[in-house]
Amino acid sequence: MGALLPGIGCYFCIAYTYIFQFNLIANFTQSDQCPGVHSMLPPVSYAIGIWEPQRYVWLFIMFLHCPLRMFFVILYRRAFRNAAPKSTAYRRVIYFYTKTMWSELFGLVAVSILDIKCNFGQ
Repeated sequence: MGALLPGIGCYFCIAYTYIFQFNLIANFTQSDQCPGVHSMLPPVSYAIGIWEPQRYVWLFIMFLHCPLRMFFVILYRRAFRNAAPKSTAYRRVIYFYTKTMWSELFGLVAVSILDIKCNFGQ
């Protein structure tokens, strides 16, 4: 359920690109060294990170999704710690699970903010 909103948003951005901005896909070349090679499947990072208005739709979805995701990370941690056996191994598993959920959220935000143009300077 946690991936539903970003999944729908990502598919919407890709579908919007194919329906309303097909010329971007038809003229898309992944590399300057290969100008004659075209791809009908551009990277998702272009659809959610560079091309507009898809970028703004994706950022709006992340604006709605991230606070709820933070709430669930905190809620899961508290629920697991209160209803858990007091063993050291179980606490380590909870710690690892919580850190994994935080890193997933951080990665999602990083992919949304630090787009491919920022990294490769196009």
